Amino acid sequence: MGRFRTQGGSLGCGKVLLLLNLLLLLLNLVHGFQIQVSVGQVTPTSCKQHREGVRFAIQKINALNDGQGFRIGYGQSDFVKFVDDTQVVDDTAFTGASYDPEHQRVLTDLVSSGDKRFLVGSCSQKSENEKTIANNGQTTLLALVGPNAYYEDKLDYIFGMHLSSYTYTEPSFKTMAFEGAKTVAIGGRKQSLFFQTTCAQGEAYLKKYGMLMSMPRREYEASGDASLVKDEDYQRRLARDMCTSGAEVYVGCVGFDEAKVWLKTWEELDCKPKAIWLTCTGWGWKGGMGTQVRDGQYVLGAGQWHSAMTYSDPVVGNATDFAAEFEPLYGFEPTYDAVAAYTAVYVYMKAIQKAFRGDTLSGAGTGLINTNYEKIRRTLSFLIERDTLYGPVEFDLEYGRNIGRQPANMQFLGEYNETNDAMVDYCVAPSAVANSNLVYPTPNSQTCGSGTRYVSNADLVAGAGKERCLLCDKCLGCENRYEAVVGSCDFEGKREVTYRWPADVAYRCTLTAQLPEPKSIDCEYAPEDSGFALGVIIIDAVGMVVSLVCMVFILLKREHTTIKRSQPFFMVSFLLGAAICNAASLPFLGAADNISCAMRPLLISTGTALMLSALIVKMLRIKKILTMADKLVVKAVTVKDLLPTFLAIYGVALGIWVVWVAIDAPAKTSYLKTVDPYNFHKQYECSTTSVFETLLIFYVGGLLIYACVLAYQIRQMPDDLQETKPMLFSAYTIFLFSAFGIPLLFLIKDVMLRVLLMSIFINVPVLVTVFCLCLPKFLSVLGIEMGSETPTAIATMQTMYQTNKVSPSQNTPLPIISSGNTTQEGGHTTESP
Repeated sequence: MGRFRTQGGSLGCGKVLLLLNLLLLLLNLVHGFQIQVSVGQVTPTSCKQHREGVRFAIQKINALNDGQGFRIGYGQSDFVKFVDDTQVVDDTAFTGASYDPEHQRVLTDLVSSGDKRFLVGSCSQKSENEKTIANNGQTTLLALVGPNAYYEDKLDYIFGMHLSSYTYTEPSFKTMAFEGAKTVAIGGRKQSLFFQTTCAQGEAYLKKYGMLMSMPRREYEASGDASLVKDEDYQRRLARDMCTSGAEVYVGCVGFDEAKVWLKTWEELDCKPKAIWLTCTGWGWKGGMGTQVRDGQYVLGAGQWHSAMTYSDPVVGNATDFAAEFEPLYGFEPTYDAVAAYTAVYVYMKAIQKAFRGDTLSGAGTGLINTNYEKIRRTLSFLIERDTLYGPVEFDLEYGRNIGRQPANMQFLGEYNETNDAMVDYCVAPSAVANSNLVYPTPNSQTCGSGTRYVSNADLVAGAGKERCLLCDKCLGCENRYEAVVGSCDFEGKREVTYRWPADVAYRCTLTAQLPEPKSIDCEYAPEDSGFALGVIIIDAVGMVVSLVCMVFILLKREHTTIKRSQPFFMVSFLLGAAICNAASLPFLGAADNISCAMRPLLISTGTALMLSALIVKMLRIKKILTMADKLVVKAVTVKDLLPTFLAIYGVALGIWVVWVAIDAPAKTSYLKTVDPYNFHKQYECSTTSVFETLLIFYVGGLLIYACVLAYQIRQMPDDLQETKPMLFSAYTIFLFSAFGIPLLFLIKDVMLRVLLMSIFINVPVLVTVFCLCLPKFLSVLGIEMGSETPTAIATMQTMYQTNKVSPSQNTPLPIISSGNTTQEGGHTTESP
């Protein structure tokens, strides 16, 4: 009992029931049927988004299951296809007051004819023509209207696909309150359910989240002859009042007409709101704002839906997929109205499926929808559908409103310009599906940091790289830096410095900053046409003339006994070195260049070395004479004897310079001179990185010290040589001027004064030396004799000569050295070579 037995065993009751269900399902698959249901809509010609959204949905749903439509019933063997019953009223033919009656007539005919159908609402401005007719005809209408007032009659057959526009401000207000917003100013149209209710509810939300009104909410007439929508004076006053109210957030329930005036006024007044929220932000801003599109950056708004939302359904996919299919078909980009209309049809499909999901429908026939219409309507009222392109859909049981989610809040981010539009309306709420965070406060309202200052649109500098904007970052880079214009060196060795604001700095950090007064700075060189340069040239010229005159005198009088005794070759060499030293200051005049840089050490070192070489060999000659006198030795000391020493001493100095120039010549190099805290002037000087300069200084210094030592050693030589005491005085003079002058020149920073003192410190000891050596010879040539003392050795030899004097016939000379370049042999005087 209770079991069916077969040859192989028995079947339990559960298995029998399962088998029967499978058989029934097989019968349904074999005998499944298709039902057609009309989806109707009446729209004016201009409501293409709503109309094509419905048609696109019907097309996509009917294409399911290889064109059979969507499945219904427990066995999923029956199919439903929608019939496109959309009607269009030509709003170019029926205009003004004639339109509404025609819309109502078409809808009445649609509701009263044939089988039951489902309706999708028209665009909001025509929606008042529909709800009464649909409800009276017991025909379900999914309206595409936002304001709650549309649904306050609580009509059984009227459902709202759109989210409540009352909630448009809530997501943004909640976020801004969290970010610290305190005060809000609200203004907008009095008429129209949408504008008035959106702002009224916005006031309630801001109070809910702890914010305050900075001024009473301002409403104005928006219809009829008393409309203030296009009254620019009124709108400017309202915008000014919102700005001066101290509000941090400006809210406007307005269209593009008012938005243009408000934004322009706020820009002119340089208002700094932390946020602006406008109802028209999501209405095709870039097409509606004309030349003021750029002002939309950072402006907030709200809408029913946003393409960035990650919602999707199994029929079309996500927003990207929807747009990719929709736009090629209809030639325009879908807005949230098209998505809402599409989703309304999709929701009807889901309601029908859920109404029959547990039913076996085989044999139900085409009257299934008519018979179960109320069942479908009740299912719709309790429907909770999470996976739709429009987002979660759930209807409020009291008003039939969609309460499945919050509205989309959006904000324009990115810069706008005509050649590269990067301003995009990002979805900033709800946070779960947003593609950006809400930016609050706007950059325009924030305090500028160091190195920047606030620059209003009126103060923007053309071509400085920043274009006008309303809420964008106006903290632009600034500097108080000024630009120095440095002139050329003048007669006094000064450069005139004037100031100007640099072209690359558009904005000063301190608006009251003033340019410095013009001033002068020292030249880095002594200009050739300056007064100091003239003094140097005169001093050097006098020294050179004296040296050259003495040289000419020596050459002309070289046969004179006095001149011969002083060895004219070395005297001329000494005077040539003196003339070179006289001219050593000249390369320091004028701007540095590679030639002058090389000539400076050459003239100083070679001139000094030539002078000292001549002095040293002359003092060595006298020292030898003195030594031979002490030893009673007679020997001629000729130029030939001293020439190798002379050339060696001078050649070392010249060789150091040659090697220096060959390896690392002194060259013109640049450096920066500080003019003021912001400016530097590029100047040039002679410089070298090698040790040759130091080597040359030490070498010449060593020669000078050696000359001083020699001068001291020959200090007792008789004056009738006319050189001993002058050379001693010359050597000490050169030493003293070098010892005190060189450190002093390094300490003096004034270039003009340094060059002048250099000329003096060079020419004075040189002229003293020239006069000391040449003046006695001038006097001797002129017959003016100078007394002398005779050293002990010479006096002894003279005494011996007088005592041992022999006759000339004996031809046995007793040589004695006189105090000059002559020898006496047997009473006859002859010159030494």
